[in-house]
Amino acid sequence: LDKGRFVREALWAKAQSAQAPLIAWLKERNLTYRSFYIINALWVKGTRAVAAEIAARPEVARVEGNPLLSGVRPIEPVAPPDANLRATAEPSAEPGISAIRATELWALGFNGQGVVVGVGNWQAQLEANKQAFALAFVTRPRFTSAFATSLMPAPFVDALYANGAVTPSASDRNTAIAEFGGAGNTADNAARARALRDVAENSLLKNQETNNAFVLMQYFGYLRRNPNDPPEAGLDFAGYNFWLGKLNQFGGNFVNAEMVKAFIVSGEYRQRFAF
Repeated sequence: LDKGRFVREALWAKAQSAQAPLIAWLKERNLTYRSFYIINALWVKGTRAVAAEIAARPEVARVEGNPLLSGVRPIEPVAPPDANLRATAEPSAEPGISAIRATELWALGFNGQGVVVGVGNWQAQLEANKQAFALAFVTRPRFTSAFATSLMPAPFVDALYANGAVTPSASDRNTAIAEFGGAGNTADNAARARALRDVAENSLLKNQETNNAFVLMQYFGYLRRNPNDPPEAGLDFAGYNFWLGKLNQFGGNFVNAEMVKAFIVSGEYRQRFAF
């Protein structure tokens, strides 16, 4: 809650300062407007001439017209998808919490404690949390059953990379193997944790998963639901796959792909605010 409040207040303060000149200009002309501080945007009701004047102002990054929206029919209740296709949802959980298995992380005792970005020595605390989490992660029964401690370092590292569907460079692979210091097995939990982080933080894996995570977070953040929840027509991730394909098509450039714009002008998103 403290981190969320810090981020919200920082965004609000920045937008309030940035929007002040334009808001004063709008008030002088008795123009109707509405401020959206979190995304630092203003909705303004006016003519094309007004839009042209606003676009010419130095503090305005861009002006976008509102799309013409038709009425949206109420969506009939849809039967839930096959339980095997979905993570088990918790009745009180925020959208996506179960899907990304955040509850498993919390069960290990990690929830971002002691880290407020920009406050104190937060980088060191974050690194300490990462180290502690990796160590707790590799000692879970589910992990040790999948990656036995009797494995030699090379097969262990190869199995981790294979699990992430990544083919590492020889240098990256050797770095992870070297964490075991030439041991004949992978019983050293501290070394297992370091090797796991080497794989998890590999640039190839990061690039591979960034687009997937970006689209997923748009569903969680803007639509407040999982990608295969109603009103998704087929409850089959078709929408998610469409947007992921579009983002990949633009090489991960979410601005050129108009990813954020597409979600915030959607009928589903706007109905949340009675637009």
